[in-house]
Amino acid sequence: MKTLLTLALQCNFLVTESNYKVKNTFMKKIYLILAANILCSISFAQTTVTKAIFNKTEQPAVSAEYVYGADFTEQILMDDLKEKGFGKGKSTKGYTLFQAINFNEISPDKIDLYIKTEKKSKKEKDKSVCTVLVSKGYDNFMGKETDPIVIQNLMNYLNGLKKKLETGDLDLKIKEQEEQLKKEEKKYNGYLDEQSDLEKKKRKLEEDLINNKKDQEKQKTEVEKQRQVLDILKKQRTV
Repeated sequence: MKTLLTLALQCNFLVTESNYKVKNTFMKKIYLILAANILCSISFAQTTVTKAIFNKTEQPAVSAEYVYGADFTEQILMDDLKEKGFGKGKSTKGYTLFQAINFNEISPDKIDLYIKTEKKSKKEKDKSVCTVLVSKGYDNFMGKETDPIVIQNLMNYLNGLKKKLETGDLDLKIKEQEEQLKKEEKKYNGYLDEQSDLEKKKRKLEEDLINNKKDQEKQKTEVEKQRQVLDILKKQRTV
């Protein structure tokens, strides 16, 4: 992060000092790209120490904001905890509780983990906020003042979900694209089948057209024959 910030500041200096318009424009673009990357890295997972209401009482908690929807974020988090051997957890008072788990990444002692994931706001449905409370058991919740190492470890864990979220999001996009590809391939094959049917109909129409012309010639001959017969009959009547 420091390297990116330093580079961005250096780029900004070059932008303001340059006397050449081309270089000035180019460096401005570089600066904007770097600034965007910095903002992206900062905003991806904003983890903070906070307070949360549990069982009508305010308790110390950790809050993490992600740039993915609540359902997706929750699924990735639940899958990760399940892979660690903590099961599915159970619902309690609006949270998912993982009780008496050996989560050594956070604490050397058994802990209870309370997790709730919600959309950030009505206007930002594509972002989510994950609120986590950690307890030594029952209502013995840990906070930054009493258990700073555990809280920092929890924050590190929540920040570390970035890679899993990125991978999960990419897998989802790949799956959606595979489904879209299958849909388009099916549509394409349908056009190929339709072309085959149309070509068969075309060949049949061409054969029918040839036969029709033959029938026209035969019928034309027959018409002339009958006209001659009629002419003969009319001549007999006038005699």
